[in-house]
Amino acid sequence: MTMQHINKSDLLNDLEKTIAEREGRLGEIKAQEEWYRLLFNNGNDAIFVYFPTMEGHPNQFIEVNDVACERLGYTREELLLMSPLDLVANQQQLQISTDMQRLLIEKTLITETVYRTKVGSQIPVEVSGHLFDLRGKRAVITFVRDITIRKDATTALAESENVLRTLINSSFDGAVLITIEGTILVINESAATFFNRDVAELIGQSFFHLLPPSKAEERKTFANKVLETGQPFKYESHNEGQILEVSINPVKSSLGKISKLAIFARNITRQRQIENELVRASDEMERRVEQRTFELVQVNEELKREIKERKRTAKKLKVAQEKSELANAAKSEFLANISHELRNPLQQMLSLSQLGVDKINDVNLDELLHYFSQIQKSGSQLLLLLNDLLDLSKLESGHIEYSIQLNDVFQIVNEAIIELGPTLEEKNIRLTIAEPEIPTSVYCDVYKIGQVIRNLLSNAVRYSPRGKNISIQYQKTQSIIMDNQVSALQFSVSDQGLGIPEDEKAHLFDKFVQSNKTRTSNGGTGLGLAICKEIVTAHQGKIWAENNPESGATFFMILPYRFQNF
Repeated sequence: MTMQHINKSDLLNDLEKTIAEREGRLGEIKAQEEWYRLLFNNGNDAIFVYFPTMEGHPNQFIEVNDVACERLGYTREELLLMSPLDLVANQQQLQISTDMQRLLIEKTLITETVYRTKVGSQIPVEVSGHLFDLRGKRAVITFVRDITIRKDATTALAESENVLRTLINSSFDGAVLITIEGTILVINESAATFFNRDVAELIGQSFFHLLPPSKAEERKTFANKVLETGQPFKYESHNEGQILEVSINPVKSSLGKISKLAIFARNITRQRQIENELVRASDEMERRVEQRTFELVQVNEELKREIKERKRTAKKLKVAQEKSELANAAKSEFLANISHELRNPLQQMLSLSQLGVDKINDVNLDELLHYFSQIQKSGSQLLLLLNDLLDLSKLESGHIEYSIQLNDVFQIVNEAIIELGPTLEEKNIRLTIAEPEIPTSVYCDVYKIGQVIRNLLSNAVRYSPRGKNISIQYQKTQSIIMDNQVSALQFSVSDQGLGIPEDEKAHLFDKFVQSNKTRTSNGGTGLGLAICKEIVTAHQGKIWAENNPESGATFFMILPYRFQNF
């Protein structure tokens, strides 16, 4: 192999190696350019690149990022035909040129201006410009950030501070803002007059050093209380004939800690003087009125007593007369009713017994049993009427004795339901009993409370049409006995009858009062509910009735769990 051939081969190898290295570097450069492109277009700020002119003015943009296009509303092609001077108003172009001169000297510059969008709207921006070398030439890259929110916040804060400052300085009350150590940060004109100093002179001074030594320590103690408790503290300050109402209030930082104290002082000297004058004038007026009216009161007092006594006597006479008339009418009606109720079973007993005597030799045992059964039924009805009369007589005279013991109302009710079983089956009445989830044992007379429960259940069955429903419920409630609130058991019976006429509800539990419904269809003396009320009242309980929303009525009985001795 010749030397020339070897040299050519080496040259080709070197050339291929050089080309490969250049292609590798080109690939790296392309990757790096792609990375810069991503950074360039995916930031939050608008970016502009341009060359300055020979005179040091901004030239047309040579590069802009996507954010710049989006924020200003121009296409990339449109922006590349513009310069920074085209993005601001005419009166701001001088500032742009001046900033450009500074940038060429200082190499970097941060400033604020206002850019205009394509549609003419204005955006306050912060411009960060940097001078760098691009292909051997001086170039400028600017990062433009929209500061609209910051500007709005700054403006709002300034306006708020101006309003607050105006309010504070316009107030007649003194206002001072101090650090927790006592240094004055803000003070209004009214507060400055308390110290006979100018506002500017007081800023930065210690609030406590402005006070007399005898009061400074006390005020520091008040301030420490606010710092310890986090609550405002109020006190009165008396100085040289003036009375100030002062409040020290905590001011918390965003972290929730007390960072400052706000002190407000109101001069209430004149207010106190007026209050004292009003008190003196009121006392004097009262004394004069008492003095001038004393004789008239003495003269009229006897006349008033006489008139009052006459009115009271007339009222008592009227009430007594009305009660007497009502009692006479009620008793007359009762006697007429009771006479009818007594006469019916007596007549039936006499008729059946006479019929049995007349046919003693002619009737068989079945007919005779029928006569005796009817006589027994009438006798039982008569005995029930007589027992009601006897019970009423004892209740009115107060001769009934109660055996108060702990008894289960639930058990008393169940025993009464068993007794009413045949009647319920005969009328096909369904009985719904809510299982009690509360204590049902109370201190009571088992026989007397049983009498009340049987009466209420009997009435519910009597007034319920065939095939209807009767429901029983137990609830725990509160009752007032001799102005004391106690726990009590509430028992209720609801039927689906016609309910209680509105004109009869007020007198439902009165003696000798009988419902029109009772007189016309269901029998009775009108004494049962009156007896029930007397028994329940004697047990320190309550009994009442209410009409149901749809049909029928509900009778309620409340008995305290313990019998109270007062």
